[in-house]
Amino acid sequence: MRGRRSVWSLPDIQKLAANFVSATDEVWRLHHLKDPECELFQSFMNEGIYKRENGGGSTRQGIFAVAPSGALLADVNTTRPGPMRKMLQDALAAWKALPRSERLLPYDPAERRDRIKRAEQKFPQDGVALRVTVRDLPRRDLPGDWRAKAYNVDYAWFRASELQSLLPKRVKKGASQPWPKALTERVVRLQLLDYVRGQTVPYDPEHLHEATLTTEVVKVKKKAVELRFSGAVRVCSGAWSDTPDGSQTRGTKAALLGEATFDRKRGRFSRFELVAVGVRWGRTQFNFRQDDLPPSPIGWVFQLAPEGERVAPAHLGAYGW
Repeated sequence: MRGRRSVWSLPDIQKLAANFVSATDEVWRLHHLKDPECELFQSFMNEGIYKRENGGGSTRQGIFAVAPSGALLADVNTTRPGPMRKMLQDALAAWKALPRSERLLPYDPAERRDRIKRAEQKFPQDGVALRVTVRDLPRRDLPGDWRAKAYNVDYAWFRASELQSLLPKRVKKGASQPWPKALTERVVRLQLLDYVRGQTVPYDPEHLHEATLTTEVVKVKKKAVELRFSGAVRVCSGAWSDTPDGSQTRGTKAALLGEATFDRKRGRFSRFELVAVGVRWGRTQFNFRQDDLPPSPIGWVFQLAPEGERVAPAHLGAYGW
């Protein structure tokens, strides 16, 4: 209503959030493993919302405000700004009331650092990380809620030698070369997935019906080589059938196009952009497509991740590294 101030605003939440150090991690790992940070999470995960919900089932997803000691200050599981604002207010009040003797761990966490085993530690010493963004492309049949604007991010890792293998053996204008079969299939099976709204599983090798990617040399300079990528994919499986006769499949059909600049002196890509655009259909157990099975437009963008951004790919375990 005009003349009335909203009960919350984005600046309010940003101001409150400035009192906290933000951190994000994969909750299954924190919930089940025994690394030091997992044990710390497990020390408070059954308090708060999950204590009130009598265990909370198989997940501990949520937003937790915690003192360095592991004392739970407040928590919530929401995507709404109002409850988030209240949680931050409650957490800040609890922190101010917490005795100083209860704010820190009784030991130096650095002493246990060598016990931490994370997927990020598998990043190749000479590796390259690409950030992969996926979203539904504009369509008129989506409801006017979060699904209409949903997008998600994953990462694709490459050894330097893998990306160098994308260059034709004779680097001259007009030269072209298919991507190595194993690398193409890895990109399609593990990255071109419908995780716009949630989690999903990779495709198996037998689900690939078409998977081609080609590099073409556009321009050769003294210090750099300009490249163009093109390709097509068609992948389909029958997992998580939604029809009594088992006819509902899930799959993707897309065209790929991209450009890159290869730094000849450094032996690395200074620019790398690959776009895949097509249609997806069907669902998997946790990707929230149960009411959105028919073919609809989808797109992915692969770009060089910022230096130091080394989040592990969702399906790193299937890389075979």
